[in-house]
Amino acid sequence: MCRGRRRAALACLTLLYAFVAPMAAAEDASVPAPRLCAKPLVQLLEKTPAASIRRGDVLLQADRISFRQTDELFIAEGNVLLRDDDSLDILGSSARLNLSTRNGEINDARFYTPKEGGQGKAARLVWHEGSRIELIETNFTTCDPEDPDWELVASNITLDNITHQGHAEDVVLRFKGFPLFYLPYMRFPIGEERLSGFLFPGFGTTVETGTEVRIPYYWNIAPNMDATFTPRWMSKRGTMLETQFRYLTPSHSGDVFLSWLPEDDLSGEERGELRWQHNASLAPGWTGNVSFATVSDENYLEDFGGDLANTSITHLEQIAQLSYATRQWTITTRLQGYKTLSGTIPYQRLPQITFARRTLERPNQFNLLLSGELVRFDHPSNTPVGQRVDLQPGISYPLVTAGAWLTPRLIWRHTAYQLERVAVGDPDTPTRSLPVFSIDSGLVLEREFHWGERALVQTLEPRVKYLYVPDRDQSQLPNFDTTALTPTLFQLFRDYSFTGADRVAAANRITAALTTRLLDPRNGHQLLVAGIGQAFEFNPAPGEPSTSNLFAEVHGQPTPQWDMGLRIEWNPRNDEAETITTRLRFRDAHDNALFLRYRFLRNEIKNWELGGMWRINARWQLIGLRQYDLINDRDTETIYGFQYDSCCWGVRLIRREYLADDIGGANNAIFLELNLKGLSSFGDQKRISRMLDRGILP
Repeated sequence: MCRGRRRAALACLTLLYAFVAPMAAAEDASVPAPRLCAKPLVQLLEKTPAASIRRGDVLLQADRISFRQTDELFIAEGNVLLRDDDSLDILGSSARLNLSTRNGEINDARFYTPKEGGQGKAARLVWHEGSRIELIETNFTTCDPEDPDWELVASNITLDNITHQGHAEDVVLRFKGFPLFYLPYMRFPIGEERLSGFLFPGFGTTVETGTEVRIPYYWNIAPNMDATFTPRWMSKRGTMLETQFRYLTPSHSGDVFLSWLPEDDLSGEERGELRWQHNASLAPGWTGNVSFATVSDENYLEDFGGDLANTSITHLEQIAQLSYATRQWTITTRLQGYKTLSGTIPYQRLPQITFARRTLERPNQFNLLLSGELVRFDHPSNTPVGQRVDLQPGISYPLVTAGAWLTPRLIWRHTAYQLERVAVGDPDTPTRSLPVFSIDSGLVLEREFHWGERALVQTLEPRVKYLYVPDRDQSQLPNFDTTALTPTLFQLFRDYSFTGADRVAAANRITAALTTRLLDPRNGHQLLVAGIGQAFEFNPAPGEPSTSNLFAEVHGQPTPQWDMGLRIEWNPRNDEAETITTRLRFRDAHDNALFLRYRFLRNEIKNWELGGMWRINARWQLIGLRQYDLINDRDTETIYGFQYDSCCWGVRLIRREYLADDIGGANNAIFLELNLKGLSSFGDQKRISRMLDRGILP
């Protein structure tokens, strides 16, 4: 009977694979496993069949079974049950089967797939040489077949295990008795093979675009290549074509996305977007990647992105790089530019070459260090451009014992420029050279103790680092790509407080910190880590304090369900906090999640965020999120909705309101997804999942 791929043939009815396989490939949809609605067919038997025959994995039972030896035909009547190795049950009123040639038919057939929980009916089920199965007047559902919430009905379905394709005629999908769609003919794949075809439509509504309808078409170009074409009709904007092309080879993979709106009904302009991601493994040690993104205008993401993260993007990166790595060295060549949507235009790196010695510093011996960069900066405006060379040779001698270390390190940093378009009187070949000397030391002390019946390990880790960097006049150096790093407890121990090579801050300071950890000795799990640190400057600049702000951090996961964190930057000179970041999160195995976040940055940011998903019973789950700006006294984003989940279908309805720009422009959207379990889902599943993953389930 249905062995190997033949088992997947009838299981394929749980899927209407015409849509499921392409949708899984194109949408990456995650469909929850159904709770079984229908009972196994054996429970529907009026009585235990009197006759039984087993051949291999196939079991045939009936009230009466006769065997015709001339053509090896089994004739079964009354309570016919055919079971194929617990992967397929078929119940019928009568059957004529040749178990050797796998030819035959079952009348008034009811079939059940235990793994998928799907059940259906067919007036007649026919096998042709074991390679082709024909189902006549068929319906299928994963709901209770006596009162199905949804069912798939077809006049004829043929499953061919040689071509791995199925064909269906007069297909109707009904939900709650209402026909969702009708197709006179449909072709679909069997098993895991993909097949070209239309996917389920998606729909939603937003303020910027109006009502939206998407009808994707999936094109299975080759086993390693596919494309999805999605006409996106928007009542306020017109019809946009979105195209995604994916490819995969043994050494290359990539994804190209293109959207094009010939004429925006609101602006009258042509709008579009292009994104390309490419990764390559060219040879042993050689890798490359391309990340390119551009849009037709600076308002495109705000109008069509549909995501708060997209609306806050100021620059789109365009980068291509080639890297070579050995056990001791890594070299990267990069071309990097930007599409500026708002704000200042950054410099382009055309090109940038970086190299570094990647060997770990070996303990108790001298280590040679070397890293460097050669880069040319370009800019469309009349500002200085040119080349920069930055070299950092050095030496270290780590002294390491079981519970302590002391690492002296000396680096000579030399930076030289060759500039063009400089102001009159400014040098075109400025340089800067300086030593960077540090001594980093620390201890790791630990003790084991009991808290009630529980054994714990606590560590105490003091760390002290001295850093010396002489002051150099850098007023005549350009500033191509240097910005100050955000101060944190970890940042206190870095040699440099700026990104890029254009600025190096002078230092003659000691940084001290104390960290403690609570560990579970059974598995090494870190239950809690807390640290506090501060830097002390020996020669502060005029008007600058001799001590830095005080930094403290606490992170903990006392149980698998609870996670918390706290970061504080405290100014001891005025006894006020400069930054505060807190989070508290709960998540259990029943898809319940709650979180609270608070962020404070003096004179810039002060907001809180509360959200989660909570199951109020086995079927209903509430969804909510609120982000509130305390400085401007306004909501920045609000999400609320629900999720309903039965044994064979589910629905998610989400409403989202958010600020589309910094001046208070608001946008709102409604997203709906209907999931028919064992078949597929349609609606706005992709955007709902992305939104919940980003905001509700951090």
